[in-house]
Amino acid sequence: MRFKRKHQFGNHLAFARYRRSLTRKTVASLLGHKTTDAISRYECGEVVPSLATAMKLALIYNVPITVLLNEYFETCRQKVLERQAQVGGRTLIASNDEGDFCSVEEGLRSPDPNKVDLERAATHIRRISHFFSERTRESSGS
Repeated sequence: MRFKRKHQFGNHLAFARYRRSLTRKTVASLLGHKTTDAISRYECGEVVPSLATAMKLALIYNVPITVLLNEYFETCRQKVLERQAQVGGRTLIASNDEGDFCSVEEGLRSPDPNKVDLERAATHIRRISHFFSERTRESSGS
């Protein structure tokens, strides 16, 4: 008989690991764990990784924490929005339609972007354009 956990959070940890072609054993080793048990619990949403572990996972998978732990992030966001409404005052949390943080965009916003920032932006734009073109072709059935 399996007991339902009180809180289980959806996440993209397993998908990010598959995308990087990593095994649970490899990720566990990179995090300094002796077994893969914790990795399994993180991926199943049974346990939310500590901030330090989440940051390490974001580095390993090259994916922002807010994407990796999407459901947990949204739960936290909703709680802060509720508290904000109770406390009153100015709006501190951006609405979902304001867009996600983009480190490439932030690099370009600096008063004097360097050559590396400009090259990163150009590469980023090419990759997104290529991905967008592929998806557009797929959805149109061409």
